[in-house]
Amino acid sequence: MNLVSNAAEAQPSGGKIIISTRNQYVDMPIKDYEEIEKGEFIDPGRFF
Repeated sequence: MNLVSNAAEAQPSGGKIIISTRNQYVDMPIKDYEEIEKGEFIDPGRFF
C-alpha cells in the first residue's frame, strides 16, 4: 500500500502504476537467504 501511495505522490500530473507479482517455489537454498525454508512464496516481480 505504501509503495502505491508514494508512487502516486511522485506523479502529480497523473500516470500509470503497474505492480506485478508471481508465485515462486523455493526448493533449494538461495545464497545469502539460507534461512528460507522450502515452499511457495510471492516473488515481488518488477515495478514499473
